[in-house]
Amino acid sequence: MDSNLMSLLGYCDKAATAREEPKGLINLEVLDLTLNFINSSILSSLGPFSKCLKHLYINSDLEGSIDIKDAKSLKNVRDFDVAVNNSVLLQQSLSLLPSLKTLDFEFDIDGYYDREEIILELRNFTNLEELNLETIDLPINFIEEVGELTSLRVFSLSGSTMISVNLSTQGLVQLKSLESLDIEDISLQNSFIEKIGALTSLKILSLTNCGLSGTLSTQDICQLTLLKKLDIRKNKLRGVLPDCLSNLTFLEFLDLSSNKFSGNIATSPLESLTSIQYIDLSNNQFQIPSSLKPFFNHSKLKYFHGNNNYKYTDIELHSLAPRFQLNAISLSCCGDAGPLPEFLIHQCELQSVDLSNINLTGEFPSWLLGNNKELNRLFLINNSLSGNFQLTFHSPMKLLELDISNNFFDGHIPVEIGVCLPALMLLNISINSLDGSIPTSIGDMKLLQRLDLSNNRLSGVIPENPATCCFSLKILALSNNRLQGQIFSANLNLTNLEELYLAGNNFTGLIPNSLSNCSGLSEIDIGYNHLSGRIPRSIANMLVLEIFSMPNNHIEGPIPMEFCQHDKLGVLDLSMNNISGTLASCFGSKQNNHIHLSKNRLQGPIPKSICDSYNLVTLDLGDNQFTGNIPTCIGNLSELHFLVLKQNNLEGSIPQSLSNLKEIESLDLSYNNLSGSIPFPFVELYALAYFNVSYNNLSGRPPPRTAQFATDFDENSYWGNPFLCGEPLPKNCSTPSKEPTEDGEDAGLMDMESFYVTFTISYVIVLLSIVAIL
Repeated sequence: MDSNLMSLLGYCDKAATAREEPKGLINLEVLDLTLNFINSSILSSLGPFSKCLKHLYINSDLEGSIDIKDAKSLKNVRDFDVAVNNSVLLQQSLSLLPSLKTLDFEFDIDGYYDREEIILELRNFTNLEELNLETIDLPINFIEEVGELTSLRVFSLSGSTMISVNLSTQGLVQLKSLESLDIEDISLQNSFIEKIGALTSLKILSLTNCGLSGTLSTQDICQLTLLKKLDIRKNKLRGVLPDCLSNLTFLEFLDLSSNKFSGNIATSPLESLTSIQYIDLSNNQFQIPSSLKPFFNHSKLKYFHGNNNYKYTDIELHSLAPRFQLNAISLSCCGDAGPLPEFLIHQCELQSVDLSNINLTGEFPSWLLGNNKELNRLFLINNSLSGNFQLTFHSPMKLLELDISNNFFDGHIPVEIGVCLPALMLLNISINSLDGSIPTSIGDMKLLQRLDLSNNRLSGVIPENPATCCFSLKILALSNNRLQGQIFSANLNLTNLEELYLAGNNFTGLIPNSLSNCSGLSEIDIGYNHLSGRIPRSIANMLVLEIFSMPNNHIEGPIPMEFCQHDKLGVLDLSMNNISGTLASCFGSKQNNHIHLSKNRLQGPIPKSICDSYNLVTLDLGDNQFTGNIPTCIGNLSELHFLVLKQNNLEGSIPQSLSNLKEIESLDLSYNNLSGSIPFPFVELYALAYFNVSYNNLSGRPPPRTAQFATDFDENSYWGNPFLCGEPLPKNCSTPSKEPTEDGEDAGLMDMESFYVTFTISYVIVLLSIVAIL
C-alpha cells in the first residue's frame, strides 16, 4: 500500500505494516479511494475500520488476492463501488460484505464460466436494495438470477458500448419491490417491453438505446400507473401514442426523443398528464402546434423540447394565458409555425429559447428579453423575422447566447448592444440585411467568444474597441459586408483568437503584422478584398494554422519558405493574386488537403515535394508560368479529386502514372506544351467528370471511346492539338495507331520531334533544288 494512503488511513509510521492498528479515523463511515493505484490488499488493511465503515468506494482495477482472515470484518459495509477485471477477486470481495444494500461495479470479465459464478454469487445478497452494473457481456440467465434479489428496489444496467444480450423478463417480473429500472446501451428483445407491465411498483423506467422497435402496447407501460419518469429515447419505436398513457397521472418526466413516433400532439393522451414537468419529443414525426395549447393546463410544466418534428399554426385563444411558466422551450425544425406564439408573452421565467428553422414571422421580440430576466439563451435562426433589431435597457443582463442569423432584419445594430448585453459569449446576427457601422460598445462584451456579423451590409472600419478589448474572442466573422480600411491596427490584442473570417469586403493596405499577436489562429480567410504587399513572414510562422485563404487580392512577392514548416496546414488558397517566384523545394506537407495557387505569376518547376501531400484532394496550379515536366509522383496521390495544371508552360509527356488517380473527378492539362500521346488507361478513371487536354502538342489517337470517354468528352477536350486524330475529332488517322508505351509516347504515329526533323530535311532539299535550277 502506498505510504501516502497509509498515512491518510491513520498509519503514522511509514514503515508500518498493514496489520498495525491505525491511530486515527477509527470512526470513519465513508471511504472513497476512487482513481488511485491500489491492489486488493487494501481490503485487508481496512479491518480496523470495520466497526463504523459503511460506504466503501474503490472504483479502480483491483489486482492480486485478498487475505480473507483480515478482511472478513468488513461485514458492516452497506455501499460498495468497485471496478474489477478478475472474477476470482470479485467473488472474494463480495463474500466479505454480507450486509450490502448497494452494489455498484464495472463488470469486465472474460470467460463464460467466470461470469456464471459471479451471477450465482449475487444471489446471496438477499438484503441488496440497489444494484448498478456496467458491463460488456452477460450470461443468458442473468436476469433470472437477479430475480432472486427480492429486496431490490433500484436496478441499473449499462454497456460501455452497444451490446446484444438475450435478456428475458422471466426473473425480472419477480422483483415486485423494484421501483427503478434503468437499462442503457444493451440490445433488448421487443418482448422485454411487452411484459414490463408486471413491475407494478415501478416509478422510474429508462430503456435508452436498447434497439426496441414496434409500437407501444396497451398491455405494457400503460399498467405502470405509479411511474414518475419514463425515458425510452434512442430506440426505433413507431406509431401513435396509445390513449392509455393518460393513466400515468403521476408522470413527471417523459422522454420519447429519437424514435419514429407520429401523430398529432393536439389529440394525444399527453393532454391528460397534468403532473408532467419535463417533456422531450425531439427527433420524431409528431405534429406539434406552435401554440402548445394542449398543455395550457399543465401548471407544473417547466421544460418542453420538440425539435425536429413538424410544427404548425393553430388558432390561439388570445385572452387565455397558460398555467405553466416554462424554464426552457425548444421547437427547432421543421414546418411553418407562423407568427411568434402568443403564449410567450405570458412567460417570465424562461432561461433557454430555441425557435429556429420553423419559418416564424413578425418582428424581433424585444419584449421576450424584457420579460425574462433569467434568460441566458435565445436562438431564432433561419426564420422569416423582419424589421429592426431593437433592444431595451431592460434586456436580461445574464444573456449568454443570442443567435438571430438568417432572417430579414434590417436597420442598424443597436449602438448600446454592449451595454444591454454585457455577458454575451455568442452573438450571431449573420445573413440579414443590417447596415451602418459596427458598434464600438461590442468592446464592452468582455466574455464574448464568438462574434458573427457576416453577410450583411455593414460599412465603415473595424472599430478599435472590439479589436483590443474582447480578450476572450475565439471566432470573429465579418465576411461579405462593405467594410473598408485596414484590417486591424497595431494595437490588436485578440490573443485568444482561433478563427478569423474577413473575406468579401473592401479592406485595403497591407496584411498587418499584428496578426502575429494571435498566435493561436488556426483559420484565416481574408480573400476577395484589396489587400496588397507581401505575406508577412510572421504569419507564415503561425504553426497552428490549418486554413490560410486569401484569394483575389493584390498580394505580391514569393510564398514564404516558412510554409514548409506547417505540419497542420490543410487548406492553402493564394489564388488570383500577383504572387511570383518559385515554389520552394520543400513545398508540401502530409496534412495538405487543398492547394489553390492559380492565376498568379509563379514559375519554375513543380517541386516533387508536393507529392508528400498524400492526403491532397485539390491541386490547382493553373494560370501560372510553371515549366518542366509534370512530376510522375503526382500519380501516387490516391486521394486526389481535382488536378488543374492548365495555362502553364509545362512540357514533356503526360505521365502514365496519372491513370492511378482512381478518385480523380477533374483533370485539366490544357494550354501547355505537352507532347506525346494521351495514356489509354485514362478510360479506367471512372470518377472522371471533366477532362481537358486541349491546346498542347499531343499526337496519336485519343483514349478509346468507352465508359465516360464515349459520351462525356467531345472534341472540345482535345481541340488545338494538330497531330491528334480519330474520334471524337473530325480528323481521320492515316496510319493505324498502337497502344501507348509506358512513357506515354505512341510508336505508331509521328511525334513533334520526328515532324521537325522531317520538315527540316525537306526544306533543305527544296532550297538546294532551287539553287541548282538558278
